[in-house]
Amino acid sequence: MTQENTTTTAKKKNLNTPRHAARVAAVQALYQMEQSGAESIKAVNDMIASGFATTASEGYVEPDLDLFKQLVIESSLNTQDLDAIIIPYLAENWKIERLASVIRMILRLAIFELKECPLIPKTVIMNEYIEITREFFPGGKETNFVNSVLDKTAKALRTKTA
Repeated sequence: MTQENTTTTAKKKNLNTPRHAARVAAVQALYQMEQSGAESIKAVNDMIASGFATTASEGYVEPDLDLFKQLVIESSLNTQDLDAIIIPYLAENWKIERLASVIRMILRLAIFELKECPLIPKTVIMNEYIEITREFFPGGKETNFVNSVLDKTAKALRTKTA
């Protein structure tokens, strides 16, 4: 196995965790809520009832239910506050509604974790959501955009040691 293959395999293995699966499922639940107008509890219950079918991919791992519920329920209660943090990092006169829905959900969740989960290192949060962006937008410029917004937001919300 080459060095590159080893690195790629290790990267995939590290993402195949219950916490990563919870984050992916949370993005999907928030997207469902936006599309259907469902309340957070309904979206959570629907995802659990489906057995997280929409998160199933190679190497499926059961999501961390506590993290999943926290992310969906608490971030949905703070959407306006989270959007207010995102908006200054958008291009001038660019409205948050113009972002792809999935990108909005990814940014909201990442910023929620940066604000409300101080025990999780900012680099872990950033890496998780950058990888989630890659999963939803393989090879797309969206990853660079999310990385840029999260980098600026993390610097504003956390000290260098957090």
